[in-house]
Amino acid sequence: MNQKRNKIIVLVGVIILGLILISSFWYYSISGAYIKKFVDQCEKELVNSEKGYVICSIEKDKSITKLTTEEDLNTKIHPTSKFIISLDPEKILQTFNSQLLLEKPRSFCFVFYPVPISKKNESFDKIESFYKIFAIKIFSSYKFMSADKLVHNVICTQPSNKLQKISFVISLPNSDAFLTFLSIFNPEIGIEPDVGAQTEDINQYGIKVLLTNKEFIDNFSSSTDLRTNLGDNYSKMIPLLVLKYHLNQAWYYK
Repeated sequence: MNQKRNKIIVLVGVIILGLILISSFWYYSISGAYIKKFVDQCEKELVNSEKGYVICSIEKDKSITKLTTEEDLNTKIHPTSKFIISLDPEKILQTFNSQLLLEKPRSFCFVFYPVPISKKNESFDKIESFYKIFAIKIFSSYKFMSADKLVHNVICTQPSNKLQKISFVISLPNSDAFLTFLSIFNPEIGIEPDVGAQTEDINQYGIKVLLTNKEFIDNFSSSTDLRTNLGDNYSKMIPLLVLKYHLNQAWYYK
């Protein structure tokens, strides 16, 4: 009787241990908690970055590679890639204009490539579908303004007196999603006649960092419409950093 009870206790213990291990694996892998380790590694590289930014590719073997050369930056990232852009706003401001460090509070807007540039009403659904699977996960102490469902690729911080690091983990859609996105501009060749070279932005990845202007900050409140505030002030914001690199579409088909 005691032997049978001991077997039951051992079996229950094994089941409980298995459930704990499965739960831990799910939390670590599925929930994305493991990504924080990669973000920390990428942000460490900011110490040696005079320009205040680092781009790291997250590899399939669960390691990261810092992309430094133009060749790597233009060939290593492809549809389905996951990568990190880590920024140090203080260094970025110093390289741009040290006088800007004195202005407080500050707010930054981050524009992610590829960008939607079509003005056709019938394109909104395709653009929205694309950005639903263009995943951006933010790692930062900054607080962000409420998102607008029609502003798909712009994120802005709430006004703050402090400068702090910020990282974005970006997961790109697959190549089919990019082709659908391109079809917005022309069903046959993917380019509208009136957008010209701007369509290059669709086949690129990266980020633009903007220092917002005083009017943008003054108009900020929890009830402010981001789209209106952004539209009224975007052209007056100061571009601090523009990183744009080519997506390697061919890599996806290897």
